[in-house]
Formats: sequence, structure tokens, C-alpha cells
Amino acid sequence: MVKDSTLTNKSSSRSGKIGEAVSQESVSQAASPEGIEGTYVVINKYENAEKCMMKITIEKASDQYRYTFQSESRTLKGKLSLEADKSGNGYYITLEGIEWSEYEGALDYEGEPKEKDLALPVGIQGAIQENEITIQNYGNSMNYYQQLADCGDKYIVLQKQ
Repeated sequence: MVKDSTLTNKSSSRSGKIGEAVSQESVSQAASPEGIEGTYVVINKYENAEKCMMKITIEKASDQYRYTFQSESRTLKGKLSLEADKSGNGYYITLEGIEWSEYEGALDYEGEPKEKDLALPVGIQGAIQENEITIQNYGNSMNYYQQLADCGDKYIVLQKQ
């Protein structure tokens, strides 16, 4: 099944909130992200990493980046947003249109959500640097979430092929 998860970009700049879109303006103001196009596959970088099949292909067409996300259970396509990191050595990426698997937000000291019935954020976020994409897949005991149930690793590392 191929699902187009493209969303309408309602925001023209990033305000730092999870799930908000980053405009192509922020990319053009930063150094050109040359060389990010290609296919990235999961590597088992950490000894206790779960074996999972996941692939992200990044393409550029008409001055816009697009992605194809593939796992064992689904294939999704959509717009890829970029923002240069502060060091200038890489970019933060957002695979727009993909709904998170789980989200409870901030937790109290007993591990219970502080707010009930929170909407699932949309947009898988990660960082791309030196031909690797790293996605922090889930949170901690104070902020519970899981971006991608397709893989159980805390950090999903995909390397450019």
C-alpha cells in the first residue's frame, strides 16, 4: 500500500514546536544541502539494536525535497522539510504527513500523563549529518512518545547507500 502523506504547509517558518512545518525559505537561507539526495537504510549501529527493515529515499524535484518511507508494513510518500542545524554541519529533517505511533506528552512523577487525550503529532523528525539520518524514536520517563512503531529502537540510524 502506498499512501501519499503530503500536508498543506500552513506555516512559513519554524517556531520550534513539534510537528510544525519548515518552509523551503529556511533551506534557501542556509547553506545548500548538497548530497542529501539518495537512499538511506537502517544500520544496526548499537549492539542491542532491534533488527528492523526501514528505508528512506530523498529526491529533489522543482526545488522541493520529497521522501519515500518504506518499512516492512507500509510505504509512505510526502514532502521533506529541512532546517540547517546551528553548527552548520547538518540539517534537521521532517518527514511531513506521517502521524506518530504514540504520544502521551509530559508525565507526572507516577508515570501518568499530565494531560489526557492528546492528539498524535504529525511529522517524523530527525537529523541528517555525514550521510546518516538519526531519528530519536521514543522519549523517556518524563515525556512519553514513539514516532515509528515500525522499529523499536530508541535511536534509528539510517546510512546512505
